[in-house]
Amino acid sequence: MPFDFRRLMPSFVGCFVAVAAVVGALQGRAVAAVASNVPHIINLGTQLPGRVMSRVVPIHNRGAHVLRFNQLSTSCGCVTASLSPHVVNPGGKATLKLRIVTHLDTGPASISALLLGHVGGKRWAREWIIKYVIHPMVVIMPPRRALTSTQAIDLGHITRRQLAKPLVLNVYRGSYPAHWSTLACTCGSADLFIKVKPLTSRHWQVVIHFPNLDIVGTHDERLRFSFLNHGKPLAYRLEEDLEFSVRGTLSLVPSSLLIGTLKPASHYHTDITLWSADPSVTPRFISGRSTAPQYVHVRILDHGTIARITVTPKDKREALPGRLRFVVQYGKSRVVMHENFFAYILKRHGEPVKKLPVPKVRT
Repeated sequence: MPFDFRRLMPSFVGCFVAVAAVVGALQGRAVAAVASNVPHIINLGTQLPGRVMSRVVPIHNRGAHVLRFNQLSTSCGCVTASLSPHVVNPGGKATLKLRIVTHLDTGPASISALLLGHVGGKRWAREWIIKYVIHPMVVIMPPRRALTSTQAIDLGHITRRQLAKPLVLNVYRGSYPAHWSTLACTCGSADLFIKVKPLTSRHWQVVIHFPNLDIVGTHDERLRFSFLNHGKPLAYRLEEDLEFSVRGTLSLVPSSLLIGTLKPASHYHTDITLWSADPSVTPRFISGRSTAPQYVHVRILDHGTIARITVTPKDKREALPGRLRFVVQYGKSRVVMHENFFAYILKRHGEPVKKLPVPKVRT
């Protein structure tokens, strides 16, 4: 079963993450607090999962004193916020910009954004509650024993014999209130052929054929679903990763590259070799490439017996997941093989790191 490196990254749903550092210090003397702060509700209603939305909120200073903002935070990394300006004179206005990425799981969601400051001799606070309910456009049911998640359709291990028969995904109309009549599905990979078979107005089958039976190793393909209402496509598109691993008599050693942490100025390299269960057949690499060619390079050495992987972090400062794709000569057949890699590039020594303070809410 292929490993999803995205699961190494921390989940941001429901966490409390500050998105802006303190932009002005409070006075050292004690100040009186604002008596109350009633949250403002931003109701987004029914939404699709994974949508990106923006909201602009004006903040007026209707008092007689200067309003200074000290801290801006959100309760979830799925919402980022920015504010300008940080000082508002009497009669002036500031603008709060919110960027919201809706959750992937169905059901209700509630996220808050908190802005702190002071005006005159009192603390100032305002909170916005962002509410919405997720309804999916479709529900995808993979074959029996396959794993499902909000991030991918994992078919698990497949034998080369199973590739001779098509795999079927059952797709049902979801609860999102949109008018559409036709489901379409495409995949950019030459290793898959997709056909959509309508059964009823609420049920379709996505039939996956494998024209190339000589694919071995881990595979991560992208399925792109589109929706048409009497021939007119909707603006919404759904993309789902299809993951599976094909077992065969040929394998890559090692089967995956967990590179770990790298310093920006470092250079990392390792070799990948081929193993054949049939000692009479000697496989060799024909070509290799990575999904991040600016950082991860592939060279075929020693007449195709070794694939050398070199990682040069350069200006990268974050997680570096990706996949290697090899074409291998195995007897009279050319086999396509994949391998996942993951590295995390550290910051340079002395490079500033943003501090994420957690505000203390006072009323």
